[in-house]
Amino acid sequence: MDGLKLYLQEVGNVEIQEWFYNGWKHDHYVSNVFAFTPNGMFLFMVINLPGDTHDSTAASQGFIYKQIEQFYNIYGGRFVIDSAFSAICSDYLAKLSQHDTTSTNAFEMLQNKKAISVRQMAEWGMQGFQ
Repeated sequence: MDGLKLYLQEVGNVEIQEWFYNGWKHDHYVSNVFAFTPNGMFLFMVINLPGDTHDSTAASQGFIYKQIEQFYNIYGGRFVIDSAFSAICSDYLAKLSQHDTTSTNAFEMLQNKKAISVRQMAEWGMQGFQ
């Protein structure tokens, strides 16, 4: 799962324009979150939220966490996420850190390394949209 901000041309209406302005990036965007499989198939998404919406908030407002939980309960599949989704803690989310210092055994370190590889694929896939 990953968030993606897509550039948006400014509009003439100042009130609407403010919704899509992202102060962090200093420009206008729409916020999107995609949850997809390793082969690139989209399972869940929330699109076209105001540009100042944080990835975790977008996933929550779009009920992606609930959909992922249902998927996990049926199929047992976990979703790899990065620190942008740190607001939620659950078994169905595999959080990772490229600088993990909390792993206590070889199995945890291997799982984190695999998760980083999966996350890298997500980042490359998102670049295709931009």
